[in-house]
Amino acid sequence: MNTPAEALALSHIGYAEAQVVARFIDEKLRAAVDERTPTGLHGIAFQGQLLRTIAWLRSLAKLDDPGNDFQAITSAARSVFESAVDVTLMHFDGSANGPEKMDAWEDSAKLKHSQNATEYLAASGRAPPTRSGR
Repeated sequence: MNTPAEALALSHIGYAEAQVVARFIDEKLRAAVDERTPTGLHGIAFQGQLLRTIAWLRSLAKLDDPGNDFQAITSAARSVFESAVDVTLMHFDGSANGPEKMDAWEDSAKLKHSQNATEYLAASGRAPPTRSGR
């Protein structure tokens, strides 16, 4: 069983490791990926996942208080893990249409969200908000 001090020390180690990974991606990996990324859907999907991971790692670099930042740190860790799973599935997709599947899944998630929002607004009798300036 870890003491609170040990748990805090472990979280600081994880924080330092995330910074090392972020530096490695920025200094070594990103240029290599950019050079080798094909312009088609497959390359764009892989590059998008890398950029999403970089953004999360940069956010994590600002979250150095595990007591206060626990929720955000957990959310970032889950997102990076999900990105790793997505990239792995796309890489090993024998039909080579992994990016199309990922795009279709994201589109279906957007559709589901918009349907939920529409149902909520209809049930509450509210009109959808309008964008100003458009």
